[in-house]
This record gives sequence, C-alpha cells and structure tokens, in this order.
Amino acid sequence: MLALFEKKNNQTSHLKQAIDTSWAFIEFDPSGVILNANNNFLKTLGYTLDEVIGQHHKIFCTDQYLNSINYKQFWKELAAGKSNSGEFNRIKKTGESIWLQASYTPVFDKEGRIEKIVKIAVEITEMVTSRLENSWMKSAIDTGWAMIEFDPTGHIINANDNFLQTFGYTTQPEIIAKHHRIFCETKLINSSAYLDFWEELAQGHIKSGEYKRLDKNGKEVWLYASYTPVRDAQNKVVKVIKIASNITESVQNRENLNSILSNKIHQLSTELAEDTTTMDNKINEMRTSVEEASSAIMQISVGAQDQSRQVDEISQMLNDIKSSSHETNLKARNIKTVVEQSTQKVQLGGDTIQSVVNSVGQINNGTELTQNAIDSLAHLSSEITKIVGVLSGVAAQTNLLALNAGIEAAKAGEAGNGFAVVAEQIRILAEESKTNSMKIEGVIHSVSEHISAVIESVTRMKANVQSGENAARVAKNAFDDIHSSILDTLERTSEIEIAANFQNSSIDNSVQSIEKIVVVSEETAAGTEELASSTTQLNSGFSDISISSKRMNQIAQELFDVITSINRNN
Repeated sequence: MLALFEKKNNQTSHLKQAIDTSWAFIEFDPSGVILNANNNFLKTLGYTLDEVIGQHHKIFCTDQYLNSINYKQFWKELAAGKSNSGEFNRIKKTGESIWLQASYTPVFDKEGRIEKIVKIAVEITEMVTSRLENSWMKSAIDTGWAMIEFDPTGHIINANDNFLQTFGYTTQPEIIAKHHRIFCETKLINSSAYLDFWEELAQGHIKSGEYKRLDKNGKEVWLYASYTPVRDAQNKVVKVIKIASNITESVQNRENLNSILSNKIHQLSTELAEDTTTMDNKINEMRTSVEEASSAIMQISVGAQDQSRQVDEISQMLNDIKSSSHETNLKARNIKTVVEQSTQKVQLGGDTIQSVVNSVGQINNGTELTQNAIDSLAHLSSEITKIVGVLSGVAAQTNLLALNAGIEAAKAGEAGNGFAVVAEQIRILAEESKTNSMKIEGVIHSVSEHISAVIESVTRMKANVQSGENAARVAKNAFDDIHSSILDTLERTSEIEIAANFQNSSIDNSVQSIEKIVVVSEETAAGTEELASSTTQLNSGFSDISISSKRMNQIAQELFDVITSINRNN
C-alpha cells in the first residue's frame, strides 16, 4: 500500500515538473484568492510570487470586466465545481494587455468539497493579435473594395458583397465553384494568354493592372485589380485572392476624351479652310476698292495739272476735286475697316493653326508609345519561339530514348514486356509533345507576321503625323506673314486717310483764297502723285496677301487630308 502511494506521489511530482517546464500554472481558493503560482506564470504576468500570494484573481483583470455580471458568474460556476476553458484577456503588472489560452479546473477533497481551483495556461497574444488584424483588414477591404478568391485552377471559392454587386450577382451560390471565365469575353477565354495567366498565378506570380471583364448581363466592366497567390506552410499555392476597384467610368471617360479630341482636330481643319477662303474673298474686295481709289487719285492729278494751265476754270475744277477727295476719304476708311477685320481673321486663323500643331504633336507622341509597345511584343514573340524550339528538341530526345528502351525491353524477352509497354507510352507522349510544339510554333509565327504588319502600319502612321505637324507649322508661319502684310496695309490706308483729309483742307482754303489757287494746285498735284504711288504699293501688297491666302488654303487642305488619313488608319 505504501509502495502504491509513493508511486502515485512520484507520478504527481513528474506531472507537475512537466507542467512547470512549458506551461503557466496558478492555484486559487474557491473565492479567487491566489494560493500559489509557478515561475512561467509569474514571468508571463510580470510579478514575483510574494506580490501575488494572498491577492485576488481580479489583479489580472480590467475594471470593466470586474464590474460585469460575467465575472461574478465566472467564479460562481468555478466554486460550484464547473470547469471553464478558452481564450482570456488579462492584464500584466505593467498594465499591458495579453491573451491566454487557459483551463480553470476545480479540485475536490475526499469529502467532495471544492478545495482549490487550478489554472493551466499558455500565452497566445501574438496569435490573437494576428487574427484580429486579419479580421480588421478583411473588414476594411469589404468596406471599399471588391474581393474574390479562386483555387489555383481559377474556380471561385468566395466573394464579398462589393464584388457581387459590381458584377450584378445577388448571392454567392450563383458563382461559387464556377470558373473565372464567366467574367471574360470568348475571345480572351480562347487565347493562349488566358491559359498562361492562370498557369503563372498557379506558380505564384502576382498579376496586377487594368482588366476588362463582363458582368452577369454581359455588360462591360473595367477593373484595376491585383491577383495575389497565397501559399501554405509547404510553400504550395492553395488559392488566389483578387482585390479590385471598379474604374469603368474612368475608362469610358478616357475613351470619350480621345474621340472628342479627334473630332475637334477634324473640325479645326475644316474651319481653317473655310476662314482662308473667306479671307481670300475679302482681299479681292479690298483690291477692287484700292483700284477704284487709284483711278480716282489719277483723275485728281490730271485735274490739278489742268488747274495750273486753266485758271479760268479753277472754281469748277476745285468743286470736282473736293467731291473726288471726299470719295477717296470714304473709300480709305472702308479699306481701313476691312483691313482691321482681316487682321482679326488672320489672328484667329493663326491661333487655330497653333492648336492644330499642338494636337498633332500629341498624336505623334501617342504613336511613338504605341510603336514601343509593339516592338516589346515582337521581342517577346521571338523569345517564345526559342522556348518552343527547345521543347520540340526535348520531345525528340524523349522519343529516341523511348525507342531505345523498347529495344532493350524486347531483348529482355518476357521479363521486359511491362517495361516495353511503359516505353511505348512514353514514345507516344513524346510524339504528341513534338506535334503540339510544332503547332505552337506555327501559331507564334503567324502572330509574328501580324505584329510585323502592325509595326509597318504604325511607322507609316507616324510618318503621316509628322508630315501633318510640319504642314501645320508651315501654315502657322504663312499666317504670321499674312498678319504682318495686313498690318502694313492698315498703316498705308491710314496714310491715305490723312492725305485725303489734308486735300479737303487745301481745297477749302482754295475756295476762300482764289489768289493762291496756283500754289494750292501745285500742292494738290504733288499730293495726288504720292497717293498714286501709295495705292500702287497697296495694290502690290494685296497681291502678296492673295498669294499667301491661297497658299494657306492649300496648307489647310493638306492638313485636312493628313488628319483624314490618320483617322482612316486608326
């Protein structure tokens, strides 16, 4: 009997040593007063044994928990002999919060009364914190992002409400276990790029960017999304998490803006051609007016010479000169008004041409970016062709090894029959691999030819855009020349107006002072000669403006043809 007692006592001692090695251990009386604690518990909570002996369990709890009904019920149940286990939030001596995985177990004496409460625990603060952080992160994602989970083959495991709403679904069972392809166009599903997409995700590669998808009703949805593979403890990809934001409206606005810019360039080219035509008509009208003014001035000059020879007819001649001078003044004002209007038209045309130059420059930049992207695609196609060649070589070597294995199996007789069957299967698989490699190589060759054709087309388009830009700059320079010529014309018409006013003043003085008629007639003759010279120069200037206007009209037409060609190529 004594030996049995010693054996049981030894077992109890060994059990306590095992607990003290790895677990936190503390004992309470049925009311919650601390009786004992091991070093692991004291170290975990930051106390010494003297600091906790005789203290109540409440020193490890928050005030909120102490004042709750749950805490009173907790000790009431323990005192009644009911065990309690789970995760518990407690407070260290420093006030820091920790989490324990613990079991509170009542211990009974021989009479069946509760002698004490034994608590065995282990700290799980890091695990609980990590779990809470993951919960908070998921809550944050569910608040503002669409999230869906797939297995490595692309079948749907889970999706949040934002994702379901974005794609027009109401419940998860509508999509669970279905493949990702239900969100894709048929053209994408049947492409090798789609197969590569899921193969690379299954290998652990992250994918992110803008993606075009289809909702439940087949409506286009654009997402900015990130596909992130998740690995298990063995570093194996077990699922793929996709987090996305709906950017459909932004993509549509971007496409609408591109369309508006293209239409605006076309409109500006048309308006430029119309404005140059209108300006050419105005110049012809101005030329006619100047020719009439020149004819009138010549008549004034002849009249002034007759005045010096025929003094008797001076009074009548002065009245004719005054009338002609008034007409000249009115025509000079009309010319000035037309020239001022032409100045505004030319300024508007110059601004329009500058806008076209800027727009064509932007198109040229976009063309260069497109050409760079296509060059990268051609390089990738070449790399894939090399890889397919290597695979084809491996299939041929495998086929040869299978034939050799078959021959060796045949030599072995009946004992090699099983090996011969395996060798034949390997040969068949090698043949199929070689055939598929040749098919892939053919497809890639076809893609390379299409890429070459696209590169050639983009190169031609870039040349056309540059030609359009150069033409627009020439048109801008021509407008600047026209603007300078019209300003010179405006100055000339001002001189004509001044001369005409001076002539009227001279004629009035002649009427008042007939005795000075000879002097006045000489001055009038000299003035009319200057006016004749000025109108000759003005007429020459109008000819230059007309030539520039025709050239500008031609440039506008060339620019219109270039823009039309660009739109056709696009």
